Amino acid sequence: DSNVGNWAPALDVGLKSAGYRLAVFGFAGCPTPDIGYSSYSTLTASQVANCNAWHQSAPKAISALDPVAVVVASGAADLPGISNSRWIGGFKALFDASTAGDPMAARILLGTSPFSGPSPNCLAAHSNPQGCALSLSTAVLWSSYAARDKMIASSSGATLIPTQTWMCHGQMCSPIVSKYLVFFDQDHLTTAYSEFIAPLATEAVLATIPSA
Repeated sequence: DSNVGNWAPALDVGLKSAGYRLAVFGFAGCPTPDIGYSSYSTLTASQVANCNAWHQSAPKAISALDPVAVVVASGAADLPGISNSRWIGGFKALFDASTAGDPMAARILLGTSPFSGPSPNCLAAHSNPQGCALSLSTAVLWSSYAARDKMIASSSGATLIPTQTWMCHGQMCSPIVSKYLVFFDQDHLTTAYSEFIAPLATEAVLATIPSA
């Protein structure tokens, strides 16, 4: 879904310098798991149909590239009528289809990033930026997604790379790190911050690729 944009700038910079080519496949608003959607509250019927068509074609296009690794990302989502087990199974289906041409390709799941209210709006209302900081210890919903990430990775045979350490220190996630605004809305990183964390994201991904 659109959360692929959180990591694409970082990995494009880092992987290119390491001799790899990053091919990005994303569909904003289309949930990442391949489960066949009949409806989705924020999409029209035609958009749901397009999302299903994307899921039918994207894994084949990825597999045709003979990837050394397939890196999957997803935003936080709970869809009515879709159980946790079905959601988890949809990730496995996506990984299986995307690596059909090369079952030895590394499978990598980037963990759900922390999320809160739109940062610019919050910062505009606070003289102290830390008034907009997110505490992971009280972010109940994020904790449940982090637990689900572990189940997705285990079911899919993927390596889970937690992402909160790239924007949080301990249990606190600041809206501004160094000189960079971290999020431009609820759960999407700014391009500048994504590029800023390129060394961290690239190192984590390369560590999972046997030939790296």
